[in-house]
Amino acid sequence: MQNTYVSVNLTQDFTNEQKGTARNNIGAADASALNRLSNIVEDISYKVAVNTSTLESMKWTKVDID
Repeated sequence: MQNTYVSVNLTQDFTNEQKGTARNNIGAADASALNRLSNIVEDISYKVAVNTSTLESMKWTKVDID
């Protein structure tokens, strides 16, 4: 007999359709969306680091000029 309820102590296998429905029900992202978001965050982090370095360089240049 198949368990038709969600259980926390049993191994459960879900179809991709069931996983998609579950994600939609709670507004969760799938793996590809998480990967895209991770890449965006990595890109922004890199740009912030570059801009921080540039600003630090400009700050020291201004001190030298004064």
